[in-house]
Order: sequence, then structure tokens, then C-alpha cells
Amino acid sequence: RGHWGEGQRWLTRALELPTDSRSLERARAFIALAQTTSSFAGIATRADELEQAVEICRNNDAPDQLAAALMYLSLARAWRREFPLMRAAFGDAKQIAAHLGSRWVDAAMAVYDSLALVLEGDRVEAHKGLLQGAAALLDLGDESLAARTLMYAGNVSRLIGDLPAARRELEQSMELARAQEMPGTYAHGTLALAQVAMVLGDTDAPSLFVDCLAALEVVGDVRCTGVCQRSLGSLALDRDELDEALVWLRQSLEPLAAHDQRTLAIAIADIATIYQRHGDAGDAARLATAALVLSEKPGMPLTEDERARIDAAVAATHTELHTNGTEPPERDEAVDLAAILAIAHNRHPGTDSDPTRAAAAP
Repeated sequence: RGHWGEGQRWLTRALELPTDSRSLERARAFIALAQTTSSFAGIATRADELEQAVEICRNNDAPDQLAAALMYLSLARAWRREFPLMRAAFGDAKQIAAHLGSRWVDAAMAVYDSLALVLEGDRVEAHKGLLQGAAALLDLGDESLAARTLMYAGNVSRLIGDLPAARRELEQSMELARAQEMPGTYAHGTLALAQVAMVLGDTDAPSLFVDCLAALEVVGDVRCTGVCQRSLGSLALDRDELDEALVWLRQSLEPLAAHDQRTLAIAIADIATIYQRHGDAGDAARLATAALVLSEKPGMPLTEDERARIDAAVAATHTELHTNGTEPPERDEAVDLAAILAIAHNRHPGTDSDPTRAAAAP
């Protein structure tokens, strides 16, 4: 039903109980945990468990569960840019699907194959495959997975920069999700629509993100909550409301550090911009440099607008240091994330107060 946070809690409690470590039920729990993460990054953190699930399913002659475990494992490998391993896992899953002889399994496999293409960088082909998958699922009567597939397609359209197509696909997804009572897919569609509105400069973008926060609280999606908070911070920064921007951006740091370091890069870059405007050039430059490195970590591609925010922060902070006769910090591929988060949470530059206390929560 899309209540992923609750699902994770029950599954985690079940896995803590004494049981046969090689049981098929344990494998099914591992697969379900991958499903409840609701993001590529979350699936990637479950790779070791999915490897166990694959082995258990092979030993128990459970082809349906094996295909699912291999499919999620392939996405975990794709997120880590381990593309040969990704293709090997997905190839095994497709062989199993061929033996099952199910049109629904074939359609579902095509959807997840298209998602892997997004991570490989072939967005146009991925988008084409997602639309074909959604049409096949609707023809089979599976409006639930079709709704989710259209949500994926809308996000890929957003990455490509085709915002009218993104809006059209997302609205269709949300209509199906509402009819099928899928709060998770509906919340994700709301988030993507808000991101489209943000790029277009629509005045209702902030209210869409606030609505999305409420929807995400119901389903328990920590990562997307962080994305919403980051976006609200960026919008406040663009309005030059720096204290409000810091509140939202700092709230987003821990969720994004745990689940989405590429989006974390945007939050850190925006905080760098705020520090630079307050005259704290040194910390601003450190944050901007770290944001640049984090933006190149494995994960979903950034949009042109998101990349521009990071580039602008780097240019402004490094130019100021050069003007003052100081060399900007060198890039370190091994970012000390704890140190960077500490700087990002630091007191308001030039004051003794903490803006997260001084500024009222928006």
C-alpha cells in the first residue's frame, strides 16, 4: 500500500527473530526490504542482503523470488556503477522470466531494464522503454505498476529537460495512483511535479513541496523528505531569504547524507552561497569544493538547473578567495563528510547565534 517506513519496521523486527538463516522467508524479507527503500540509493545499501537472497532462492528452487532478487541486485550494481555485474544479474533474471512465460513478468522486467539505462546514462532510450512498459502494463490491467512506471518516465523527462512531457506523465501517474490508493507513488509524483514547477518559476512551487512533505510523512520516505527540504531551502535562497533557507537546508543534511549524496551536494552548495554572502569565504569555499566532489559520486544524474547551483557556488566562493590572494581548497576525492556537515551546521557566520534556533521554522 506504499507505507514504506512501516513496512521496513515490521520487516526489520521479523529478521531479528531466531530463524533458519537459509529459509526462503528470510530471502523474501530481504527482497521486500529492497522494495521499501523506494530509491536506487536505498536498494544499493541492500546489495549484500540481496546477494544472500539470490543464493537462498537458488537453493530453494524459487524462480519467481530469484528473478525479483536478481532484478533488485542489478539496480544496486547499476547505482554503484558496477555495470558488468549489473548486466550479469539482469541477464540471469531475464532468462528466468523467459522460462516463466508471463506477459506481466516480461513487462515488469522491461521497466526495470529501462531504469538501469537511466543510471548508465542513456536517458532517451530509458524514457522510450518506460512509456512502452507503462502501456503494456495498462493493457494487462496493472494500473498500480503503470502508475509507478509513468512516475519514473516523468522524472526521466525532467532530467532530459522536456518539462511539458514530465508534467503530462506525472499527472497521469498521480491520477492512477490516486485511484489505486497508492500514497507512496502519489507522494513521489507530487515531489517531481514540484521540482518541475520550481524550474519553471511557478509561484505554487513552495506550496507543492509543503504538500509533498505531508504526504511523505505518511509513507515514511526519509530520502524524499530531505529532497523536499533542500528544495524549499533553495527556493528561499533564490528569494534572498537567507535565514529561512538555512533552516530548510540544514534540516535536509542528515537525510541526504544517509540516502542521496548527489542531492546533498546541492544543499551544501547552497549553504556555501549563503556563507559567502555573509562574508565567511573560507568555510564557503570548503563547502563548495566538497559539493563539487559529492556531485560526481554514483547516483541519479543532476538536472542542468541543479548542476548550475553547484557551479555557481564554486565560482563565487573561489573567485572571492582569489581576489583576496588566497588559494581555494584543493579537491579531495575522499570527502570528510562528518567535517563538512559540521561546517554546514555551524553557527551563523559573524554572530554568536544559531539561525536554526533564531529563525522560526517556515
